[in-house]
Amino acid sequence: MAFKIAYLKSRNTESPLLGDFVEFAKERGAQFDFVTLDLNNVFPADVQALKQYDAILIQGAAYNRERVEDIARNLGLGTKCAFVEDFGNLTAQNRLFVTCISPKSLGEFRSTLKLGREATESIRHSELEIERAARHAYEFAEKRKKTLDLVTIHTLGVAFEVWYRVASEINEDYPSVEFDFGNCISYAVNSISGQKDYDVVLFVYGLFSQHVDLAEKEIGLEQGTSPIAYLGDTTVGMYGVNNPAAYSPLFDALAIGKMLENSFDLPTLAKDWNEQIAKVYCKTE
Repeated sequence: MAFKIAYLKSRNTESPLLGDFVEFAKERGAQFDFVTLDLNNVFPADVQALKQYDAILIQGAAYNRERVEDIARNLGLGTKCAFVEDFGNLTAQNRLFVTCISPKSLGEFRSTLKLGREATESIRHSELEIERAARHAYEFAEKRKKTLDLVTIHTLGVAFEVWYRVASEINEDYPSVEFDFGNCISYAVNSISGQKDYDVVLFVYGLFSQHVDLAEKEIGLEQGTSPIAYLGDTTVGMYGVNNPAAYSPLFDALAIGKMLENSFDLPTLAKDWNEQIAKVYCKTE
């Protein structure tokens, strides 16, 4: 079976990495066909045509945030959550795991917590994505024998209760990981600078937030390395890069890795791909 991917480019040149990936996948028995489209010429009336693709890979998403968010919204993804995993430079000791919740979901969080309403669809999706991010963080912490810290920005304290509950429940599945409850408080971004000893951080904020970049910098991660994956209940997943500085084949490569894992459930292929790009771009053995 061939997977059909829409590659939305925002520059005159497309990533030279796509051809390499197609050959890489073909050698392992998987076929991916990329169709290149101009991101600047994809308008709301054209968005429905994107549903014919199995996934969407975006070049330069951070430079076109309004257009990307509009496409996501028209695909039914904008009212869901976005999951962001920071890979650092693939060799860094620290990791930042982020669940981004859309403004609509935040409003529903407030209503539900305050008035005791039943969870709406987008809240249920939000909790699933929070759990996804938390499990990634726990798995990383367990492998590296690190402490897990939970952090949220002070303006989103209303969502923090959900973060705390989900992360605490998952902790039972990872008994060897120390969950630092003392750090489970709301921080303003400028407060993180005094907490340089974080090893693994769970962090929540809104879509395409510049605060993610600030948090990366404060805990010592390289900036511009956050592939962002829109996840929802549609069959189409959107993958791009969150940082304006990220115009390197490496960042397309990282987004492809997330696409393989999340949209196509190909964790082994994703692992092999990530290991290969680590050797090429990060000089690892």
